[in-house]
Amino acid sequence: MRNRQFCIIGIFTVCFMLTGCGHKHTWSEATCTEPKTCSECGETEGEALGHTWVDATCAKPKTCAVCGEVEGEALAHTWVDATCAEPKHCSVCGETEGEPLEHTLTEANYQQSATCEVCGETVGEPLQADLINAPLNLVELNQTFDYVRPCSAEPSETTITQAVFKDYSCFISDDTHEAVDGYVWQTVTFEMKMNDYNGWMYGGKGTRSATVSYYDMVGFDESHNDNVFSVNFYGKDYSDCLETSTISWSGWDSDNWNDNYPPCNTLTWHYECRVPEGYDGIVMLLASDNLNDTLELLDADNQNKVDYSFRLPAAIPE
Repeated sequence: MRNRQFCIIGIFTVCFMLTGCGHKHTWSEATCTEPKTCSECGETEGEALGHTWVDATCAKPKTCAVCGEVEGEALAHTWVDATCAEPKHCSVCGETEGEPLEHTLTEANYQQSATCEVCGETVGEPLQADLINAPLNLVELNQTFDYVRPCSAEPSETTITQAVFKDYSCFISDDTHEAVDGYVWQTVTFEMKMNDYNGWMYGGKGTRSATVSYYDMVGFDESHNDNVFSVNFYGKDYSDCLETSTISWSGWDSDNWNDNYPPCNTLTWHYECRVPEGYDGIVMLLASDNLNDTLELLDADNQNKVDYSFRLPAAIPE
């Protein structure tokens, strides 16, 4: 009997030694800093997981995405200076500070609206040209058109002339036109041929020729001193502009009317000007006799006094 008891006790002792603490473990999952652990006896299994680090930002230090532990300090902002469009801001996280800067605007001119000298943004519209709405009856270069004029000796009759603006050129200088920095020369010829019977019989009443500024009539008029004048182009005053005109009649080439070969009388108006390179504001007018002053064109009631006109192209040298 004693031998049997000893055997049972021995088996129990061996079983106890094989089962450790002798209970079922209650495991807590591993964390960043601790391995899997029995909450009853403290026994561990495996290794701690280790932190899952998220890099530091401008707002937060390096941080574990699992447990929230931090290490070190938050980064400093990488500031980008304020502009006219954006406030001071961090190029990394986008945080802003303060307000955008105000624009530093130039004054608007006839070619360009007010423009920020810092960022280049434009605000508003360019100034309105004086003649933008005027009925100028513009004709194209090399476009021949019928120009009907009253007869001088018989006002009830009219003569139909053939007119054209032609021979346009633009250049920096030549033998008779000196070069001036920032300026170019423009030349053009207006030709009007009278070769109908009424013109030969009664004569054609003259037409008034004049030049004006498409943009600034008053400034153009007031700046004139003989043939020198000023224009404002992209906000800059150009005071070394000048113009010359020559008008001539060729005279009738025959004293007798011939239906097959009618005589011809030709008016030639040759115009030259020196203007800023790129300028496109010179307008040549053929006006009615009752236009006493070109400034009358600023009055809507007088704008019908223009018969035809030609606006010189932008002054770009050929």
